[in-house]
Amino acid sequence: MVGALRVAAETSNWLCGTRLAPFLPELVPALETEGALRLTAADRAALLAMSARTIDRRLRLFRLQRDSKNWHGVGTTKPGTLLKSQVLIQTYTPWEDQRPGFEEIDLVAHCGTMTEGFYLNTLNATDVATG
Repeated sequence: MVGALRVAAETSNWLCGTRLAPFLPELVPALETEGALRLTAADRAALLAMSARTIDRRLRLFRLQRDSKNWHGVGTTKPGTLLKSQVLIQTYTPWEDQRPGFEEIDLVAHCGTMTEGFYLNTLNATDVATG
């Protein structure tokens, strides 16, 4: 049973139990059709009836193993004050996501699991109202 749950979790890119549980009734038959799962009727019923908390408990060790292999890469953004004095940012305006001009900004380092050598950084700025 845990093996089937692990296959479903890997297929869903390791969704948390809260998000995976409602998706299982659609995912399990698709995995059976593809031949990735072979379940008895009792095992299928037990898997589909599993609560989100039980899913998280059963997958906990697998998630820990996956996370211990540095699955998420390396964070390269460090807090600093150099740019704070050079870039004018208006911080007292209330957030209005319906009007153009309010942006979400993200800096991403495409370096895999190590920051040694050369790699690409991208800065993504998205206007919330216009996308």
